[in-house]
Amino acid sequence: VYGNRCANFLIQNCDRLLVLGSRLDNRQRSGNPKNFAISAKVMVIDIDIEELKKYKNDNYETINLDLNFFPHLFSYLNIITFIPEWLAFAKKLKIIFFNKEMSVFAANKGSLSPYIVIQKINKKINNDAIVIADTGANLCWVFQSFFRTKQTVYTAGGNSPMGYSLPAAIGAALHQPSKQIIAFTGDGSLQMNVQELQTMKYHNLNIKLFILNNQGYGIIKQFQDLYCEGRYAATGDGYSCPDFSGVVQAYGIDYFLIKDESDLDNLNGKIFGNSLPCIIDIILHPGTLIEPKLELGKPLHDQFPYLSDEDFKEYSRFCHNTRIEYV
Repeated sequence: VYGNRCANFLIQNCDRLLVLGSRLDNRQRSGNPKNFAISAKVMVIDIDIEELKKYKNDNYETINLDLNFFPHLFSYLNIITFIPEWLAFAKKLKIIFFNKEMSVFAANKGSLSPYIVIQKINKKINNDAIVIADTGANLCWVFQSFFRTKQTVYTAGGNSPMGYSLPAAIGAALHQPSKQIIAFTGDGSLQMNVQELQTMKYHNLNIKLFILNNQGYGIIKQFQDLYCEGRYAATGDGYSCPDFSGVVQAYGIDYFLIKDESDLDNLNGKIFGNSLPCIIDIILHPGTLIEPKLELGKPLHDQFPYLSDEDFKEYSRFCHNTRIEYV
């Protein structure tokens, strides 16, 4: 649903899809499984036979297997040869969509893009850092734009509890005191357990906590735009956040305000040049969107903001359907 366009187009265009241990929920296949891997024969391998039973109406091939034994099967497999056209197509999509700035909203508003910010942070942190994302829009922005090399990345995944990243960062810092801990949170999530800043300060933990501050519950607001005519009940209307500079300084922790891309570069040494805890407050437009995003009823490769018909046709070269043929 919030996947990179490159990956989504490849899934839709491929003729064979091998799934290893994934449960393929509706965040992966969309609300209509018939619109997932539309050109492919799908094989799912899973250790849990109960998980495999749910595919009985999807015409998927299923194998009940402990993936620990999977490497032993390689000697029985034939070498797969990909056609040159497919390899060139995949390479082209990666060049166009992978690790690129994605916020059309920010470009139109002249505001700070969460994707650019995260990409900049990605390049500044240690190669063995522990990175923790929170939930909601915060989680989507991080996973859409963070490129992991040797870092360890943690998230609560589909459980998605607001406020997860701060206590998770504290746990990571206590367990690995020599590692740099990078945590992302939202203005709403931080208010769930803001008192844990005292724990961070008391133990003087090497945590860099970035607040992606859009002054509201962004992921819910985006749904309210689609289905509730922009009525931001309890997400923007009736919601507010404090001046975090005063809150953070009360805990005796260094605070940095980011309003522009250049601010992050200018403060680079103060933020990353030590092992002290700090809070970095990144101010986003309240309407900042998760982009791209799959909307209800659309196939996996047709995400908002919508591509032109010409581009969509070009990137759907191996698909069996078009925008007109939606199921």
